[in-house]
Amino acid sequence: MTSTEYNRILGLGPGASKPEIKRAFRRLALQYHPDVNSDLGAAERFLIIVEAYQVLFEGKPSSRPHQTAQEFSQEERLKRAREVAKQAGRERAAIEKAFYERIKRGYLIKYAHLVSFLFIVLALLTILNYFLPYQENPTVIKSKAMHYFYHLQEDRAFVEVCDHSYRIPISAFFNAKRGDSVVVEVSSIFNDVMNIRFETGGVKYVLHPHESLYTYFPLVPVLMLIPFLNLIFMEPDVRFYIIFFLTVFLGTAFLFYIFLDGGRITRILEGFPC
Repeated sequence: MTSTEYNRILGLGPGASKPEIKRAFRRLALQYHPDVNSDLGAAERFLIIVEAYQVLFEGKPSSRPHQTAQEFSQEERLKRAREVAKQAGRERAAIEKAFYERIKRGYLIKYAHLVSFLFIVLALLTILNYFLPYQENPTVIKSKAMHYFYHLQEDRAFVEVCDHSYRIPISAFFNAKRGDSVVVEVSSIFNDVMNIRFETGGVKYVLHPHESLYTYFPLVPVLMLIPFLNLIFMEPDVRFYIIFFLTVFLGTAFLFYIFLDGGRITRILEGFPC
């Protein structure tokens, strides 16, 4: 066979690199290995795949099918092919182990531990912030407005309280007046607005303008624990690598988002502005 035919056997184009040849061989060898594939013809296909790998990757001369059949029995050929596949598997395992050990000893794992610790602290503070008694801040409605959202094809009503706009029911909008009394309930730790209570037209309203940190509570605090659990149950598998690199490269950005969302860091440092 020519090198072009061997490339075609491995599903590669002309001029494929050695890493591409090795990846294609591992994929096809796993698919047609006689120990996992009992289909008729799988064993012969496996032998051809191994031969293509030996010629393209290892540079061994190709053998004629009739010569191979004369020199070795089918069982012997399969035994030799299995050894080639095992060796390729051992090489891959060694590479993966070296990569895993490099991560375990590198600075990225230390940074991942730091981010995970910050997530744990933030998760605990978020839970406490949600359940601790809220501070009541009496104030008034400064203004109100109605906006039409074209992409939603609907009107939405808002009132301005403490320099922030909050959505209210349409029915409450027409009864609410500028200067009406409002009680804003603020959390104890992050000074987040948890509830807005007011009465207009004889009807009491309670708004829940929960910010993103409390959407579907306690989903966000629970998700914050995942990076820590991932480090506790470290294994060189796809799950670990995905969560690890998400923690390293997106964890900091998420922490910044949490503290900057809606001016939370300003409220923490300066108090609720009302």
